[in-house]
Amino acid sequence: MASFLLNKETIIKEIENLSKLELIIVRRNLEEVISLIEAPSENFWDLIEAQGIDREDFEKLILKSSKSSKTYNPNRKPRQLKLENQSFLINEDNTLTLKNTKPTKKDIENGIVLTKYPDLSDEHKLSAKIIVDDYNNDLMKRRES
Repeated sequence: MASFLLNKETIIKEIENLSKLELIIVRRNLEEVISLIEAPSENFWDLIEAQGIDREDFEKLILKSSKSSKTYNPNRKPRQLKLENQSFLINEDNTLTLKNTKPTKKDIENGIVLTKYPDLSDEHKLSAKIIVDDYNNDLMKRRES
């Protein structure tokens, strides 16, 4: 097991360096993983039933009341990025990197400047469209699998 998962401060430090897009992906992944962690084992249910507690009553009172109303919904269509709303980093080699968020602390410290889609050159707009389309297609493929 990766030891950084056991240290809250390390996790927070890593999360602070992520872009908004990366945070969205991490949050979705964590929600899926947490649902696995929260799933009670059969041994747990055996212990509950051995105490004379009805499983359905327990689930209604304890498990459902403790879950957030904003739980992961596998049937929900993922949000697609809108090209016009995205910001991009123009790299030193004149390629683009999608950064659909405000700059992170790390970006600001490194002097990184983001360019909004409407402010890109025509050449960069074509590249930006390909990048966003690829992202949206990848998102849909991951969702289907």
